[in-house]
Amino acid sequence: MRVLDCKVPSCQPVLDKAPRIDEGLCDDCRLHHEKVKDFLGLMEVPFQLKPRLVRGLDYYVRTVFEITSSVLGAQDALLGGGRYDGLLKQLGGPDSPGFGWAIGVERLLMAMPPLPEERLGRIYVAWSGENTYQRALSLSKELRSRGAAVVVDHSERSFKSSLKRADKLNVRWALLIGEDEIKAGKLTLKDLQTGEQQALSPDELAAKVLKGEAR
Repeated sequence: MRVLDCKVPSCQPVLDKAPRIDEGLCDDCRLHHEKVKDFLGLMEVPFQLKPRLVRGLDYYVRTVFEITSSVLGAQDALLGGGRYDGLLKQLGGPDSPGFGWAIGVERLLMAMPPLPEERLGRIYVAWSGENTYQRALSLSKELRSRGAAVVVDHSERSFKSSLKRADKLNVRWALLIGEDEIKAGKLTLKDLQTGEQQALSPDELAAKVLKGEAR
C-alpha cells in the first residue's frame, strides 16, 4: 500500500501498470463510496477521485480523503483522514463504526478567510425521515452562504433528541425538517426560549435569518 504513496519519479511507471483500488471494491463498499460522492455533490463540495491516495495506518477502511487549499502553495494539505470501522473492536471495545482525521492547525489558520464582525443567524437544523437529510444539507449550505451560523447533524435522531442537543449548544432557534415539512414545502422554526413554532417557506426563513431575528 505504501508504494502507492511513492513520490519518487521512478515509481510512477510501475504504479501506472498496477491495478486501481476502485476496480476491486465489494458491492457494499461501492455503494458507500457512491453515497459519499452524492452527498459531496449535493453540498457542492468540489472533489477529485484519487485511486492512488492511501493512509499509512492499516485500520483505515472504505473512503479515505485529504482536504487541500489553493492558498497554501506546494504544501497544500489541510487535513487527511477517513473511516476506521472495526478499530474500537480491535482495542477491546464494542464493534462500533469510526471516523476521524488529523489536521494541521497552523495551515488551517493560514487558509481561513477573515471572519465577519457579526454572524447574522444561529440555527440548529434537525431532520428525520426519508429524503430529509438531503434537504437539510442543501438548506444548511444556503443559509451559511447568506451569513447564518448553522449546525446540522449527520446522523438521524429523533426531534426530541435533536432539540436537547440544540439546547446544550446554546442555540436559540431550531429548524425541523420532517417528511410532513417536505410534502408541505414548509419548514418548522422553533424558538427554544419560548417554545413557539412557526411554519415558514424557505424564502421566509432566509429573510428571517438575514434580518438577524433568528439569533
